Formats: sequence, structure tokens, C-alpha cells
Amino acid sequence: MYSQYNMHMNGKTTVDVGIVGSITMIILTIAVTLLLVNFYRRFKRLSDRSSDRSSDRNEDK
Repeated sequence: MYSQYNMHMNGKTTVDVGIVGSITMIILTIAVTLLLVNFYRRFKRLSDRSSDRSSDRNEDK
């Protein structure tokens, strides 16, 4: 019977994740990257909008 867990002589256990684990990690990395880019764009847009409002207020005075 094939086991995913291999015990070494030093007592450390290694886990063989295989191709499915690699594909899962690639998908998760891409998803997190896309979310971070999306949130950065939203933050940048909001910060630009708030700086435009504050500059408009300063020009009115």
C-alpha cells in the first residue's frame, strides 16, 4: 500500500503532495495576486479621489 507520509531516520515526516498539490498552490497564488491587485487599484482610486476633494477645498478658500 502506498503512503503519502514518509518517516525519515531523523524523525521528520515529509508529505508527498504530488501534481494536484502543485496545481492547487499555483491556483491559490494566482487568486491571491489578483485580489491584491484589485484591492490596490480600489485603494489608489479612493485615495486619489480624496486628495482631489481636499485640493478642491483648499482652492475654494
